[in-house]
Amino acid sequence: MTLKDQMTSDLSVFFNTDEFAENVVYTAKDEFPVTIPVIPADEEDIVGTESSVEEMRIEVKASDVPDPTYRDTFEVEGVTWYYAETEKKDDYTKILKLTRKERPTFRR
Repeated sequence: MTLKDQMTSDLSVFFNTDEFAENVVYTAKDEFPVTIPVIPADEEDIVGTESSVEEMRIEVKASDVPDPTYRDTFEVEGVTWYYAETEKKDDYTKILKLTRKERPTFRR
């Protein structure tokens, strides 16, 4: 067994919903919803003078979310979050930033 095989096999431990992960419903643009395991990385409220955004970061298997696009959705505990960007990635996992509420600011 190669190191790559071993690392791929180890993902099943980390993304086990009885251990670290929880199931969410991922819906890619023009695709049917699928249930995937994710590891919540963090959640925070960010409030600034120009906007108010709620963000969450999740870790996913790269094979489960191969090519996310802006505004793909993730339903986490009944709440819809939207894909914003990929913050980190390697051959095995990705850390995705999700947003829940966005209030755009119009400049004059």
